[in-house]
Amino acid sequence: MKVKSCLLALAVVCSGPASAQNSKNDNSKVTIWEASAIAGRTSTFGETYSVDTACVSTGWVEIIVVVPPKSGKFEIIDTSAAMSYTKENPRFVCNGKQVAAKAVSYTPLDQFEGADTMTLERITSNGNKTRVQYKITVRKLDKTTNNQ
Repeated sequence: MKVKSCLLALAVVCSGPASAQNSKNDNSKVTIWEASAIAGRTSTFGETYSVDTACVSTGWVEIIVVVPPKSGKFEIIDTSAAMSYTKENPRFVCNGKQVAAKAVSYTPLDQFEGADTMTLERITSNGNKTRVQYKITVRKLDKTTNNQ
């Protein structure tokens, strides 16, 4: 089981490892990412794209929400992203270049504080499929100690 941790806040994007792809018809593998969000504020995550070793898009990428969050709302959005691959990945040379991408914006309920989850499925034009479950910790900001 792979775990990716990240802190999510307004306009901060967290992208996952490209190595988390499953075989084309395998739904049994789920990568788990841990994330943090602030009540009532929108965070963007689940950023995904598909490129070849020449840094060229391999076609479309779609995100499907398999299990929606219970204590917030989501929206699938078109965006762009700076590519990021590990040094061992042949697409490492693409790092930092912008590419068209899809992502999920997540907004927890205003007064919600606690744990939420959602499961996404990423499907690419070449038939690759990846499942990711986000374990999201939502907390409230203390307005007396934080600038708003």
